[in-house]
Amino acid sequence: MDLRETVARLLNVPKSRVVIKQEALEQLEEAITRNDVKSLLKDGLIEVKPKKSNSRGRWRVKHEKRRAGRRRGRGSRKGTRKARGAVGKETWVPKIRKIRRFLNTLKHRGVIDKATWRNLYRMAKGGYFESLAHLRTYMIQNGIVTEDKIKAAFRGGS
Repeated sequence: MDLRETVARLLNVPKSRVVIKQEALEQLEEAITRNDVKSLLKDGLIEVKPKKSNSRGRWRVKHEKRRAGRRRGRGSRKGTRKARGAVGKETWVPKIRKIRRFLNTLKHRGVIDKATWRNLYRMAKGGYFESLAHLRTYMIQNGIVTEDKIKAAFRGGS
């Protein structure tokens, strides 16, 4: 095992990030303990290069163009109108909270079983239901519950 590899193991960094200065070679061969190596590091004879990361330069340029209204055309869009940006989130969050609260109430009051609840919960997460009214209609039309059972579940409060 070469010196760089030994130092890399001691410092818990990859071998490619360890730089040993020529002057330190003799001293490093004499170094026996971890503390000896650490003292060489403190003296600046061994250096650990900083981690490399992805450049954000290209992102910044693109971001500035987007702020100026470029790169927003039809061909650049991936999500639906409702899914794009803050507007989509502002409509989604209250809607999904209302639907989930409704489903949880039905489950806790024994109107629907756990398997049905899980199935409807996942459908809601997938964006299947346009609104709480759509969910109720779906449940009634597919024979999951009756209108009377839903009303009875919410009569006692909540």
